[in-house]
Amino acid sequence: MKKIKIIFLIHDLMHGGAEKVLLNLVNNMDYEKFDITVQTLFDVGVNKQFVSDKVHYKTVFKKMFRGNTQYFKLYSPETLYQKYIKEDYDILVAYLEGSCTRIIGGCPDKKVIKIAWRHFAENEKEFLKAYRSMKEAKDIYQRFDQVVGVSQTVIDTFEELTGLRGISTVKYNTNETEKILKLCKEEITHPKFIDDDVLKICGVAKVRPRKGFMRLAQAHKRLQAEGYKYRIYILGEGEEQAKIQQFLENNHLEDSFIFLGYDTNPYKYVARCDWFICPSFEEGFSTAATEALVVGTPVVTTLCSG
Repeated sequence: MKKIKIIFLIHDLMHGGAEKVLLNLVNNMDYEKFDITVQTLFDVGVNKQFVSDKVHYKTVFKKMFRGNTQYFKLYSPETLYQKYIKEDYDILVAYLEGSCTRIIGGCPDKKVIKIAWRHFAENEKEFLKAYRSMKEAKDIYQRFDQVVGVSQTVIDTFEELTGLRGISTVKYNTNETEKILKLCKEEITHPKFIDDDVLKICGVAKVRPRKGFMRLAQAHKRLQAEGYKYRIYILGEGEEQAKIQQFLENNHLEDSFIFLGYDTNPYKYVARCDWFICPSFEEGFSTAATEALVVGTPVVTTLCSG
């Protein structure tokens, strides 16, 4: 039986939810049925090491460069596709919004199945970053056979922005449950993690504004002033960490609100904490929250999509 050739195009394999979920997907597909390729635009990211040896890996640029979204906008989708997708495939998947969708949308062959995955409920400004205009964005999405959203909110937002209906479906993020339950039992050796009787709360995400860790720190300041005893652990790194760290130090909170950095196995921490917290302003679908449920840790979350 001839295998179905499928390519998943993604920006990179750094420590984000979409990147992790893509690997959950491709590492568990039927290799007897599919010939799978994962192609990144930039050859960076800690998740590269987790790509199955049964999956082909390709990349475009060895290093990420500033202004790459603007760079891709200089070329037409057709030119980008011809320039970066070198083989023929039966199914083309743009696994991330923006440049990946624009590139796959440039495929001239109408017989090839094209799928666009959407992970975020963006506003119009964010949505249009990778496109020259709304007209171009709508034209590109209409070339796809299916638009997949990771939650109903993601699809609702997409349809409201574009007016394109009838081409979308919801597919929730996948979790490798057995793997998570195995990894959560690993020993913790991080010197900053204290496994004692004090209530422990953890969050797992990139430390960026949309994830809400600054407002969590501000809420933490108020609760500490009111006499509550607990510790917060954050697993992740990002551009807002230095700002939050300065806030904590200014208010003498650095011993009770602790950044543990990025860890490829956050599950062992989540399993040993009393609560998992998702303080995000927006989410497409919080994979970290569902992983907390897998290990049995109660979740406290803001009202965000997914």
